[in-house]
Amino acid sequence: MGTGDFFNWLLGRLKRVRVAGFSMEPTLQDGQTVLVDHRAYQDRLPIVGDVVLAQWEKNSVYPSIKRIIATEEDRYILRGDNPAQSTDSAELGSLPIDGLLAKAVCLFP
Repeated sequence: MGTGDFFNWLLGRLKRVRVAGFSMEPTLQDGQTVLVDHRAYQDRLPIVGDVVLAQWEKNSVYPSIKRIIATEEDRYILRGDNPAQSTDSAELGSLPIDGLLAKAVCLFP
């Protein structure tokens, strides 16, 4: 694979997402940018501790960035690192894997 092919592959996998809100503080700050991999879970299952871009049907306007804190059968329980400021599985319920849109893989300072 040549350099150009590698960058095209990388750009096809990764997207920039801006953090909005305070639910993931102190890990992620409002306004920071993270790279997310939309294909991360094609080859493997999500694990506890992954930070993911998720979308609940009940809250379908914008996806959220949350951490997987537990699994139950084929569903995932997500929480913000700052629970007092987070709308997550505590209110919206657990998510099936298709609600996990991408895995956060890199943080821009």
